[in-house]
Amino acid sequence: MKRLTLLLILLVLPVWAFAGNESCDKVVDYTIQASLNPSERTIRGDQLLTWKNPTENAVSTLQFHLYLNAFMNTQSTFMQEVIRSKKFASFLKYANQDSWGYCKINSISANGADLMPINYIHPDDDNKKDRTVFEVNLPAPVRAGETIDIELSFTARLPHNMPRSGYIDNLFFAGQWYPKLGVLEDNGWNCHQFHLTSEFYSNFGDYHVELTVPSKYKIGATGAITDTIKTGNDSVTYKIEQTCVHDFAWTAWPDYRIEERQLQSEDLPPVNIKLLYQPAHGKFVDDYFDAAVSALKHFGHWYIPYPYSQLTIVDVPEKSWFGGMEYPTLITASTPLINPSPSRKLHRTVTHECCHQFFYGLLASNEVEHPWMDEGFSVYATTRCLQATFGDAYYTKTYLDRYGFGIPLVFQNIPVDYRATLQNSQRQFGMSGKMSNKAWEHYSYDVYRNNAYKKPALMLWTLENILEEDWPNIMKSYTQSFSFQHPEPKDFQNLLAQKQPNMSSLVQTLLETPAQCDYAISDLYTSLLPDDQGIFQDGDSLVSRKISRDQDLFLNKIFLQRNGNIKLPVDIALTFENGETKYQSWDGSGYTRRIQFTSESRLIKAEIDPDHKIWLDVYRHNNLKYAESSHLPGLKWTSKWLFWVQSLLEMMTFYS
Repeated sequence: MKRLTLLLILLVLPVWAFAGNESCDKVVDYTIQASLNPSERTIRGDQLLTWKNPTENAVSTLQFHLYLNAFMNTQSTFMQEVIRSKKFASFLKYANQDSWGYCKINSISANGADLMPINYIHPDDDNKKDRTVFEVNLPAPVRAGETIDIELSFTARLPHNMPRSGYIDNLFFAGQWYPKLGVLEDNGWNCHQFHLTSEFYSNFGDYHVELTVPSKYKIGATGAITDTIKTGNDSVTYKIEQTCVHDFAWTAWPDYRIEERQLQSEDLPPVNIKLLYQPAHGKFVDDYFDAAVSALKHFGHWYIPYPYSQLTIVDVPEKSWFGGMEYPTLITASTPLINPSPSRKLHRTVTHECCHQFFYGLLASNEVEHPWMDEGFSVYATTRCLQATFGDAYYTKTYLDRYGFGIPLVFQNIPVDYRATLQNSQRQFGMSGKMSNKAWEHYSYDVYRNNAYKKPALMLWTLENILEEDWPNIMKSYTQSFSFQHPEPKDFQNLLAQKQPNMSSLVQTLLETPAQCDYAISDLYTSLLPDDQGIFQDGDSLVSRKISRDQDLFLNKIFLQRNGNIKLPVDIALTFENGETKYQSWDGSGYTRRIQFTSESRLIKAEIDPDHKIWLDVYRHNNLKYAESSHLPGLKWTSKWLFWVQSLLEMMTFYS
């Protein structure tokens, strides 16, 4: 009877666990047996990797990532970049001998041939002490389409609370924890070192993982748990499977609380959502699920249905550096214990990481070389989703913000458009760096964030507003055409060019040059034309006279400027004294333009981009000009300045 029951479970589970719509060109197949030793903070692993050469060229070497070696010591490229970045100096502030981590290769062979010793390489810089990439020579070349089996034994030690991976007390989060093969492209291996601002790039394939942990630990992982086996030494082994993904992450902690809910929608495949949360965070459970369900529904309708049958959300400690991260079918988020309603910070984080299941998970662009292709799209789509779900956000201020503690308050009488905060960054850093830079090539973290996250998001909002009804089809075509692939910038540009070539050139400008957009009205004049007078021909005679007009006639002159190097078509709204509004357009190709015309009603004001389509325009205060001085703009800006001055005085009071 027990055998029959087990057989039924094994027959039924794969249907439940893999009932998604995964279909991909599989290049890798990972089988990993790993065990966690909490007291030593180590993972002992044996790995069988089957790899197929996806190129037309034979290859005689393999290159692997060892991401955890970024946390081995201060000599790694990652840590050298941390030292140079004031923003992340806190990583090292409390470092001690228990803080460091590594991944050590104990043995490696290919089709039975020993490949030891490994050779550490540094393709991005001259740091010979960096050990985040290694290379091995193969006994024989692997030709196009051929496969090879690589067996590895490794020992990984998780660092204390480092970015994307580590431990805090007895909570473990294992991201980038195993030796991961690079991506072979037509021009050779793409296997970058681990940088402070770089993320990841790898091939699609299947993962079969057996993870052994002490029996008191609860786990969450990429994929679905298909079996649980108790062992005789107070441990439990979880069998986990996932097809058509390009990474695998997991977490373990004895104190996790677990809740599961289903995404049910008539026109979308069902998704089982599992939440692992901290015991004190029970009041946030609904917020986590609401945000995830809303995200999967909106992105599924706008772009492409989420193809996997499960999604795991991990509520990690707020003080951890592995919150706000995405892995295939698994995301992390964190929230302070004091999180006032209607603050959208938690919703934004969960929505953003869910969005990465599409822009990174399905559209697996090279995050190292083209970080804007996942981050920019995710910032744009996240903001769009939050607006569709919740409407306006509100200004939130944290009082007594010291050492990770603060009292946040939400001012519901002050609506905030998140896109305006993106403009603040673009205004400051728009002319620093370009979107085509690799992640580590930007000279500061702020410049990286602007070019990877904020500038591309403003670009996408601008494209949506200009292309209007064509835009949903472009986005849906892009996501559906390149799911389970590795799109490049040219793929998105080509889709744009099919609809409007000028918009493809906009993307090219932002990619290849430091770029900023600023349209302005420099001057506006309107004057009543006098009656005609002088000497006029009257038959055979010349007569001096004054000819009165039946209707007043005004001469209007508007002087337009393009101060930035981004060229976009813009509308100009002309408002008259009689309440009438007329529109003119400018293709933005020149740096200046003069509009001159006559009208029967006095021109009151002119405004560039009155519908606020051009979110890339970072100086909106100069888009509007009145024919006569108006106190309204002054009052508007004065009220804003008074608000910030008041906030500054409040902060000084707390710290005095």
